Amino acid sequence: DARRALINKGFSEFETTDDADKALSDYMEKTWNYLSEIAPDISKLEFMIIKNDFHNLKAITKGIASTTDGRKFCIKPCIIDIETMYDCIMNKNFDALPSIISETAKSGYELLASTMDGQLFDMFIDKSSLEATVQLAGSNAFSKKIADMACAFANIKIAARLAKTSANDVVYSYAFSECDSLNTNELAKAARRGYEQFVTYIDNSEYSYLAKLKSQAAIERECDNRIMEILSEAKLVGFGIEPLIAYYYARAAEWVNLRIILSAKRTGFSKDAIKERMRDIYV
Repeated sequence: DARRALINKGFSEFETTDDADKALSDYMEKTWNYLSEIAPDISKLEFMIIKNDFHNLKAITKGIASTTDGRKFCIKPCIIDIETMYDCIMNKNFDALPSIISETAKSGYELLASTMDGQLFDMFIDKSSLEATVQLAGSNAFSKKIADMACAFANIKIAARLAKTSANDVVYSYAFSECDSLNTNELAKAARRGYEQFVTYIDNSEYSYLAKLKSQAAIERECDNRIMEILSEAKLVGFGIEPLIAYYYARAAEWVNLRIILSAKRTGFSKDAIKERMRDIYV
């Protein structure tokens, strides 16, 4: 029923498959292709999708380590062709990859091969992904603001999880990435002292609105909603990349909501439980 409703609303991606993940991936790839056609310089927008390349790096590297084909877990849109990335990692030709990811690919491969610790590997790649996002955001104030806030939110969510565990020094050394709006060293120290100390630290930061939220799902929802608030500033910009950024993030918010709904339908969540997880939509 949900699939039929989406097709009736114009989501043609669901007409040829009942694989929601593939349909939604195609939906976002079409969005990116459209931006590539109309944007004067698409490289100015690549900070929004570089995380997909790092996700693909994780999927392919883990696949090689476990003798499975990780390409089936790769997602689009992405900057680096999936087959190109696969060949480079398979042949350990890391230098052939773009400089923004090549060193991470090499170090990540060596880390996974030497430790076979998938969680530590994920943290290392995720940290590099956030740093690449900030780097690609460049000097544009709007892009940089979004990238920095996304980085801060990711650090907070990581700290919230670690504060509830007894993670060791190695995990903490791989966990956090640099950002302007949050002192990650102090954040890590607070998380080490336990969840209450983590909450106290956040409550005294510019992200204090997250301190009162009780669940991880609530924190993640609020983080996404705050990003959408920033995007509303794009309405005031007549010329520049800001409206294009807002357009892509608006479609990405739709993607998140659709994924939540379809996953919840499969697992039998109630309507109220689904609504609690829904993100705000940019209008």
